[in-house]
Amino acid sequence: MCGYDSWVRTLRAILNAAKSIEIQKEYEQHLKAQFASADDNRNGTLTVDEFAGLLHQVLKEIALKRQFSTIYL
Repeated sequence: MCGYDSWVRTLRAILNAAKSIEIQKEYEQHLKAQFASADDNRNGTLTVDEFAGLLHQVLKEIALKRQFSTIYL
């Protein structure tokens, strides 16, 4: 039985690591999309105004998520 339990724990650890990597990739893609959306002049950098707009958008998203979690969770 000890061998079986070890295999199960190992497979669970591998699956959890894979999920974590996928979540990280999705998060990075989201950040890249947010950056591209904020980069109005498309020069690959953010001006102070572009950064302020990005920050405003992120704060709105956080507020919406908090409202959703308060209402539905």
